[in-house]
This record gives sequence, structure tokens and C-alpha cells, in this order.
Amino acid sequence: MIRTFLLFLLFFSQSAWAEDPREVRFLSYNLENYIRSIPEGSPTVEPKSEKSIAALIAVIAAEKPDIIGVCEMGAQADFEDFLTRLKAAGLDLPYTEYVEAADPDRHVALASRFPISARNSQTNLSFDLTGRKEYYKRGILDVVIAVSEKYQLHCIGTHLKSRRDVPEDQALLRRGEAHLLRLHCKSILEKTPDARLLVYGDLNDTINEAPIREIIGRKNSLDYLKPVDLRDVNGDKWTHYWKTADIYSRIDYILTSPAAAHDLIAGKSHIPRPADWYEASDHRPLVVILRVQP
Repeated sequence: MIRTFLLFLLFFSQSAWAEDPREVRFLSYNLENYIRSIPEGSPTVEPKSEKSIAALIAVIAAEKPDIIGVCEMGAQADFEDFLTRLKAAGLDLPYTEYVEAADPDRHVALASRFPISARNSQTNLSFDLTGRKEYYKRGILDVVIAVSEKYQLHCIGTHLKSRRDVPEDQALLRRGEAHLLRLHCKSILEKTPDARLLVYGDLNDTINEAPIREIIGRKNSLDYLKPVDLRDVNGDKWTHYWKTADIYSRIDYILTSPAAAHDLIAGKSHIPRPADWYEASDHRPLVVILRVQP
């Protein structure tokens, strides 16, 4: 009898949460090449191992996110595999967005347990770099999520140009992409100053560098995007380990518009620090929790 009553309470609490959530958990994560088959013409891309995928799914499932935005997703089939594994681990996130831009191998994607009410992802953006046309490699993911009837969360996800050695100047490429991202976010906030905007992803630069400063904008302005100050249980803020250079750095971010910053529950938002984080990815996930206003 007691067990039946406890199960009833659990079912009731889950039903009430689904109908009238008080908090929403958002997780951003660079998955480190969630690619299960090597794309044709990409000899440098290696498939992600089953051991790494299992660790990755465990890290995410432990955080119980309502919305997850990811970088370095492989093909559409890989995204479907990812969602299937999350569902098997107890996370059913049926509403999705998958961006196919200039990079054929690595994509940004999003999955949510709440419906997506608007989509405006940008897949064909370009800019001039010393007289040469360059494309925004991974594009800009742009969706509005209907967390409740009155609470709309506008999510902007991206993955700026990597810091790998390439023939082009990768710092200038990042600067060009950052400028386009700033214009995109600014246009949203000019039209809807009270938009609850979350800008997230792997921005591949530290906070003092020009691309990040441009994305953030001028402090106290209406289109200022505030970096969320996230830490792990030890107080550390790094999000990525670059093994070749033996460097820990903060290059992944979640930025909030003024309206979203007001809803942030700072004491619960954090960087997870599981023991096997490096088995899962060379990045760590970021988790922000927002208070849903009635």
C-alpha cells in the first residue's frame, strides 16, 4: 500500500511538472565529434568510440536537462542515434533542430522536451576576409521554445571556427563569424528587447579576446549579453582541455539577455565535474537553470 502511494505521488509530481514547470534546465555541450561513421572525404575525422558515447550519455543523463544544445554533432543519423540513447537513459527530448551549414562534418543541434514555437536558423551566412568570401562554417541555430504558455525561451547556438592550425587565419575567421553572430542577436533584441535570449556554444576563444568581446557587446546596453559565471564544485571555471598544448581554458559559454539574466538561478547553475568527464569529451558541459515566471 505504501509503495503504491509513493508511486502515485511520483506520477503526480511528474505530471504537475510537465504541465506547470517552475524551473527549466538548459545544458550546452561540445560532444567532441559525435560521429559514428567516417564521412567520405574526411580522413582526419575518427568515429567516436562506444565507450566515449556511453560516458557522454551518462554525463548528460545525470544532469536531467529539459533542453540540450550541442556542438560537433555528426550526420542526421548520428543525431537520431544520440536522441535514441538519451531516451533509453530516461531523457525524452522529442522537439529538435539540426543545422546543416558549410561544415559537412560537424553540426550544431538542439533537443527539447518543450515544443519549438519558432525557427530562424541561419545556414548560408558569409563575410569578406581580405577580399575573399568566407562562410560561417557551422551556422547559427535559432529557435524559440515554448516552455509554457507565457514563457518563451529564445535559444541561439553556435560553434565558432576552431583554433587548429589551418592555412587561413583562424582568429580572423572567428572574428568574422562573431560579428555575424552579434548582428543576429542584436537584431532580435532590437525588435524584442524583453526576449529571454540564451546564446550558447563553443566560441573557441577566451573572454578577453576580440571575438568574445564583440559578441557580448557593451555592458548595461539593451543588447548586452551577459556571460553566466559558472563554476564546478571546486570553484574551477575551465570548460576545455587541449591535450596537445596541455592547457585548460574557458572557451564554452552561455550568455544571457537582460530578461533571461533576471530569471537565472545562479546558485543551481554550474559546470558538472564527473570523474570520467574526459572519457566523454574534451569539453565539459555547462548547465543553467532558469526560474519560469508565472
